[in-house]
Amino acid sequence: MNTLIECSSYNYWIQDPNKISQKFYLTFCLYISAILDFTVANELKQKRILNWSAVSSYYSMLHTGRLIIFIVFGDYPTSHSNICKFFNDKQDIKCNWLKNFDSSNDRTNISFDELCEYYEDNLKLKNVREKLRKFGEKFEKARKLRNDSNYESLLIAHEHNHVYVTSSFMHLSKIMISVSRSSVETATKCFHNYIENDNCLNKDRYVYQYFVEKYIDLKIYDRIKENDSFNNGILQTLRPIISSLEDIYSTKQYTFNNSTVTEKFNRLEEKTSMKMFSGKTELMKEFAKKINDLN
Repeated sequence: MNTLIECSSYNYWIQDPNKISQKFYLTFCLYISAILDFTVANELKQKRILNWSAVSSYYSMLHTGRLIIFIVFGDYPTSHSNICKFFNDKQDIKCNWLKNFDSSNDRTNISFDELCEYYEDNLKLKNVREKLRKFGEKFEKARKLRNDSNYESLLIAHEHNHVYVTSSFMHLSKIMISVSRSSVETATKCFHNYIENDNCLNKDRYVYQYFVEKYIDLKIYDRIKENDSFNNGILQTLRPIISSLEDIYSTKQYTFNNSTVTEKFNRLEEKTSMKMFSGKTELMKEFAKKINDLN
């Protein structure tokens, strides 16, 4: 079994304080992605856009799987099937996302046992193997259903007003949202324990907590409130799931004055900005270029 000391992607992120902050930021982005896809799935179900509701639920689960792996190893496999193998067959797998993000980084195998040990010993998360076993089983079934519902034209063309298929899509959307909800609950536990316990965040943990609390509002709640298409019920569905992060800083008995926290928060924002985070900047520019090429 590899150790994290031998894992190049793990070591890539702990080499300096800026990289530690950037790994935290990327982890938070994966979490936000999982939450927002879950939110969209609920909205689409209300609008009876059932196939794409199921797809959004599935991608919420995919981002959860990537998040769980990234927290420990600082990388993940982009292949959906490889993520399934990792959680279900407990196979060692190679990651490849960071290779595209940073071409100088070599890949190493990652181990399911090592992942569980890190969560249990370092992040103090209980019943990890059972949580991840359930997630893996559900994700594999959801992956196969998504392939059926989203790739098969005989099903897609009969989503509406069909004597048999419509009810199947309604059931699919409902079940996928239920499974996705369980998935984002697991994502929240993993992310919460990462923020609270990861050794790399020890120096300024309170700043990361403050960042999370601020950005839960900015990237999730504000987006929902500002979007007229979202039903108010979405917030009622979402809040119980991520409530532990809403006040992850405010509930602590810190003695820092507001100016100290704000100053360090601003520095953290700068470390993860396009100005200082070159990988993020290049990814965004390449995305815009591909869009322009399509035009």
